[in-house]
Amino acid sequence: MSTNLIASPNDPVILSHLELNALIEAAVEKGAEKGAERALSRLGLADGNAVRDIAEWRSLVDAYRAIRHGMLRTLGQMMAAGIITALLTYFYFKR
Repeated sequence: MSTNLIASPNDPVILSHLELNALIEAAVEKGAEKGAERALSRLGLADGNAVRDIAEWRSLVDAYRAIRHGMLRTLGQMMAAGIITALLTYFYFKR
């Protein structure tokens, strides 16, 4: 009785639990890498300038946050000064 060592497409494949997990993990990892590459490409960040572009965006966001913080602080100070001025004017003319 001779055994055929060449598998046909309809033959079942037997994998251990560890082999199956490794195969699934490799497929998921490859799919994630392709998806990330596609997303970066759509955003225009697939070239060699991507690191510089992201650094520029981060610096713009940091500048925006600093300006917003300063603007809100100044607005709060102006409102406080206006309220104090209104109260002082009220009490000055009340006499």
